[in-house]
Amino acid sequence: MEDEFYKKNPNSTINPYAIYSIYEDSKGNIWFGTSNLGIYLFDGKEISWMHEKHLIETPEGGNFGVRSIAEDQNGNYWISNANYKYSLLPNEQEGDGLKSINYKRQVGIENIGEENLYFYSMQTDKNGDLLMFAQEDGLWLNNGEELIPFFIRDGERNISPTSFYKDNQGELWLGTDKHGIYKYVSGNSEKKLNLE
Repeated sequence: MEDEFYKKNPNSTINPYAIYSIYEDSKGNIWFGTSNLGIYLFDGKEISWMHEKHLIETPEGGNFGVRSIAEDQNGNYWISNANYKYSLLPNEQEGDGLKSINYKRQVGIENIGEENLYFYSMQTDKNGDLLMFAQEDGLWLNNGEELIPFFIRDGERNISPTSFYKDNQGELWLGTDKHGIYKYVSGNSEKKLNLE
């Protein structure tokens, strides 16, 4: 696939194996999202691999890469977007060399209204819902059934964060470019973003 990438993009300065994201799941597996060549999973013993074009390339033909991976409270994995969710199946392959990740793909959130929504980062909140960040498209809350959009509000202004951090107490902190740091307070019944 590396050779195919350079044939298609002979002047590219991007390394197709560049690591765009690293994620440790609840089982201790380490996931690596690359710029162009899919996802690698290290289970502590061996590395396996998966590639689905829609996780890397946008419908308009642009290249997004695998910038975000997260596991929800039900053990499903969300990768780059909310169109699909994945579950790991036992890997029964044997032999030398790189193995394929054994997984099941299911429809994620239906009727999103934003098919081209790709997420730069994802984190679970204290309720187990996923907070997902789509840069200028703002923040989204994924509760497994619907994707709810919202922005950090400063008066009439919408502010998008530039980074997420989950502390040892499970609190989510949102860093912004010019507007300081916000703390995400989950658990309200209306599922809106409360900031302190």
